[in-house]
Amino acid sequence: MTTREIEVYMARLYTDAKLRDEFVANPVAQLKISGLNEESIQVLKDMDMQGLLLAGKSYQHKRDFREGHSLWRRFKKLLKLS
Repeated sequence: MTTREIEVYMARLYTDAKLRDEFVANPVAQLKISGLNEESIQVLKDMDMQGLLLAGKSYQHKRDFREGHSLWRRFKKLLKLS
């Protein structure tokens, strides 16, 4: 796998809660399913799982906030409050 493919996979880990949970439960199996080579698997299987979970929750919180904030702006515009 190329560096770009690893970056895409990592981005999915941060943004896809189901994949992240499966990865934390069995990192080696998920890395093999992803098509990573053995060298990449050896490096990524020992990553900081608590950090991964914390980052994933943080990114989800930010996405939820942005979506809610955007909805609020549209609602105010609809009611002509701004």
